[in-house]
Amino acid sequence: MGDSAKEIAIFSFRLTQVCFWLGISAWFGGLLVLGPVVAWQLFATIAHAHVQVAGMNTHLDQSRELAGLVFGNILHIFYWIELVCLGLILGAVVGQMLLHLHLWNAGVWLRLLVIVLLAAVTLHDVFFIAPQVFAQHSQWLASLTTRPAAAKVHEKLFSQYHLAAEHDGVIETVLLLALLIISAWCVNYPTRKAYIRQITGAAAEAPAKHG
Repeated sequence: MGDSAKEIAIFSFRLTQVCFWLGISAWFGGLLVLGPVVAWQLFATIAHAHVQVAGMNTHLDQSRELAGLVFGNILHIFYWIELVCLGLILGAVVGQMLLHLHLWNAGVWLRLLVIVLLAAVTLHDVFFIAPQVFAQHSQWLASLTTRPAAAKVHEKLFSQYHLAAEHDGVIETVLLLALLIISAWCVNYPTRKAYIRQITGAAAEAPAKHG
C-alpha cells in the first residue's frame, strides 16, 4: 500500500470515528439534559409562577399547558437532531465495516444490532408516537368546551401516547449507553490498533527485522 493510500485510509478511519462519537455524544447528552433537567425545570418554574395565558381555556392548568407548549417546541427541534445523529452513527459504522474493521470481531456485529434497534425505536417515536401526542393534545383542547365526551377520549389517548413517548426515550437512552460501552470496550481500541498496524506496514516490517 502506497504512502498516499495509507494516509487516505487513516484519514477516512479517523473521519468515521469523529462522526460516530459526535453522533453519540450529542444524542446521549441531549436525552440526559432534556428529561431530567429541561423538562423538570420548565414545569417546576412555570408552575410556581402561576402564569395566566391570554386566550387559553380557563378550565386548564395554564402554567402546565404553557410549560408543555414550550417543551413540545424544544422536542420538535430535538427530533431533527436525533435523526442527524442517527445518520452520523449509522453512516460511520457501515463505512467502518465496509472499509476498515475486521468483521470476525463479535463486537462489530453487536454494535450494528444495537444501532438497528435504536433506529427502529427512534423512527417509531419520531414518525408515529410524537405526531399522535401532538394531534391528540390539539384535539383534546379543541373539544374541551364544545364536546366534553370527545375531549375525555382525546385526553386519555394523549396520556397513553405521552407515556409511550417517555418509554421510547428511556429505551433510546439505554441503547445509546450500550452502544457507547460496546464501541469503547469491544470495537474501538483492539480493532483500530490492528488496522493501523496493518496499513502502516508495521506487520510487514517485523519479519524483515528478524531476518
